[in-house]
Amino acid sequence: MQPVFDIAAVHRLKYAGAVDADGHVLEAPDLWENYIEARYRDRALRLRRDGDGLEYLEIDGKPSKRTRKGYPATLGRMGQTELEAFTPHPDKTYAANMPFGACDTGERLRLLDAEGLDAAVLYPTIGILWEAELADAELSQAYCRAYNRWIADFCRPSRGRLIPIAHLSLGDPEAAAAELRRAVKDGCRGGFVVPFAWTRRPHGHPAHDPLFAAAVELDVPIAIHPSFEPFNLRSQRFEDGHRLPLLASATAGDGVRHAFTTFFDFAAFDRFPKLKLVILESGAGWIGYWLDRLDGVAT
Repeated sequence: MQPVFDIAAVHRLKYAGAVDADGHVLEAPDLWENYIEARYRDRALRLRRDGDGLEYLEIDGKPSKRTRKGYPATLGRMGQTELEAFTPHPDKTYAANMPFGACDTGERLRLLDAEGLDAAVLYPTIGILWEAELADAELSQAYCRAYNRWIADFCRPSRGRLIPIAHLSLGDPEAAAAELRRAVKDGCRGGFVVPFAWTRRPHGHPAHDPLFAAAVELDVPIAIHPSFEPFNLRSQRFEDGHRLPLLASATAGDGVRHAFTTFFDFAAFDRFPKLKLVILESGAGWIGYWLDRLDGVAT
């Protein structure tokens, strides 16, 4: 059962013209099965149930190691404070827990009206989980294409108020550039990447220039959005990283800052002075210290 929702209780902004710059959707549970190319369908991302009836993600035919024991159902409960809402149970499913407007275009537009928002830029939820567990570059591109087709369709009836951003994977920069061109033609207004690449190349590395060139050519931004990250790529400082959930939460934005900084290490803006980057969900308190350190090193 969908959570009870009173749209009249939504906080409304007191000023006009505001845009949600980092809105999220909960993707349709069967998105990847329906939107992925036929040759990849048996390897599509999908929801499964374990022996206890609890949901988990299946990625490339294998159970996810990070979304077990009913975790997908909690994605619609973010912001709630009652612990009972997060207690795993077979009846608490991903689809049943979706809040108002999370996976329905009409509802989302009603929610924007209630909030007093002109528009919302939309990013995925499941889509920022799977890349940490899929090193296959070809299949990763297929997963991205499937989501991008779906989000373009989701936003299309909104007449520009819901703004789709394409998911791109740096495992194959040429393919990512091609997908950005296709997705923008289909209605997407930019692309986003996660804070790591399985190739271990820094984001600002010239190997990624095909994607940056496409973004400049199309005059669209590239965003860096936090995501699940592979433990072996995130940090080697401590062992058993999966047992440090508080550390993971406190450092969730670090990857974005690190990725952004590499654009200066590799002089990416010298090569692409018109490249537009969007830095998401990483706060702003670090900027003063960051600028001071860069100035100290570069001058």
